Amino acid sequence: AFKAGKNSITVRISNYGGDAGFRAKPAEFFLQTASRKVSLAGTWNYKIGYRLTTFDRPGKEFGPNTAPSVLYNSMINPLKNLSIKGAIWYQGESNVGRGLQYRDIFKRLITDWRTQFNQPDFPFLYVQLAGLNKKLKQPQANSSWAELREAQDFNLNLKNTAMVTAIDLGDSANIHPTNKQEVGRRLALAAEEKVYNLPVVGTSPRLESTQKQDASFIVHFSEVGTGLKINNTFTLKGFQIAGADHVFHWAKAEIINKNSVKVSAKEVSDPESVRYAWEDNPGDANLINSGNLPAFPFRTDQWK
Repeated sequence: AFKAGKNSITVRISNYGGDAGFRAKPAEFFLQTASRKVSLAGTWNYKIGYRLTTFDRPGKEFGPNTAPSVLYNSMINPLKNLSIKGAIWYQGESNVGRGLQYRDIFKRLITDWRTQFNQPDFPFLYVQLAGLNKKLKQPQANSSWAELREAQDFNLNLKNTAMVTAIDLGDSANIHPTNKQEVGRRLALAAEEKVYNLPVVGTSPRLESTQKQDASFIVHFSEVGTGLKINNTFTLKGFQIAGADHVFHWAKAEIINKNSVKVSAKEVSDPESVRYAWEDNPGDANLINSGNLPAFPFRTDQWK
């Protein structure tokens, strides 16, 4: 408790890696009472009151957390004898640039966990990576972030898996989106639909098929609920189209029925590929279903 006059503040800091200390903006240091807020920014005198004695680890330290088997042995293996209902996974940022490899190692992770827990088909829910980096004015020909999201989508062919996307929740300068609540809400919906079989819309629209129609593509989606719609604006954004020259142009897109979108561009008279939200930061892509869940990114080509 504080009293009138001079006070001393004791802060206990525990840090198990790197240097300890305060790391924040000055405005974030303050005391809050019921009636006022007192800034603690500025120069302070301090004294280390007590330093814990370091102690030996119970065993040899085994590499950083990026070394194979470290995280598994420390965080998963000890849980093997417990009963679980399923797993939720949000990871992939450190694998950007290795999308093809991720298809395989992510599949191996899921199947191995199911083997280790002796539950060969327990539900595995995961999050498709959020957008990152500056939004570009022109279509992005190559995006390693989009390729990683494609690798995540690839593993929906495994039984009892579900994916929610965070492409619209990203921060261009922060790899960890601040809107955790919406990510959690979407995961909860996916669990209600896929795990507990409740009558909710818990899955985002996903590419089902395409058909070429003159100078346009007709794109058909599954998981639309009662129908596709546009989020926030009257203009559908995020679609790109290209011809034999492999040069993509922003496309005009319109919803033509509850599960289909017509896509075209005046620069492309003979289209060969259509993409949606295929960029590092596709934050303005705005196709959603009746449950207000954003459509999964996709491409119909495998061009480099």
